[in-house]
Parts: sequence; C-alpha cells; structure tokens
Amino acid sequence: MSIIGTTVSLKKATIKKYARHLAALGCTFKVIEDDGTEHGTLVATAPTKGRADVIGRIDYKTALAKLAVGELIELPIPEGLTGVTVQSTVSACANAMYGAGAITSSVNRKTNRLEVLRLQ
Repeated sequence: MSIIGTTVSLKKATIKKYARHLAALGCTFKVIEDDGTEHGTLVATAPTKGRADVIGRIDYKTALAKLAVGELIELPIPEGLTGVTVQSTVSACANAMYGAGAITSSVNRKTNRLEVLRLQ
C-alpha cells in the first residue's frame, strides 16, 4: 500500500472513530468527507439571511450625498421592509459619509417614511 493510500485510510478511520464517539455521547452532528461519505444525523440546511437587503430597493445614497447641513429629506420605506431596517442602513451609510453624529433620523409611521436631518 502506498503512503497516500495509508493517509487516506487513516483519515477515514479517524473520522469514523470520532463520529462513533460523538454518537455515543449523544451529540447531534454531521461530518461530510471529501468523497461524500456522511456521518451523523444532523440535518444541514442553507444558512438564513440575517438581515433584510435594503440595497437596490431604495436609492438612499444619492439623497444622502446631496444632503446639506440643516436640510431634511424624507425617504420612502419600501414594502416588505421595516422602518428600523431602513433607518439602520441609512444611518450606517451617513456615518460613513459624514462621521458619527452628523445626522439624526426618525421613522414617521403616519407617512411610512424615514425622515433624515443632517446636523453637521
């Protein structure tokens, strides 16, 4: 047997051994080897997206770039997004453009718009 074959069989044996130990301990896990061999009972699913994608749904960058000190703009909140999501995204962009504390914003629930005021 060649050295490469020994390495592969040692690797497979090691994975099999530790998979047995994990199962005996009552762990839920999933190990997928290079060749597709699976060990464990955990059902793997695709990761979920942690936050809503505001980019492409509303053009806030152009409006922020044109915003002068003391000027107020109102940005529509697209359907399917929450005011807090849009506010967070716009605030992060404004902080990158103008620095922390340069804007203040509030969600107007009556008009479903985000009001943004540039302070500095």
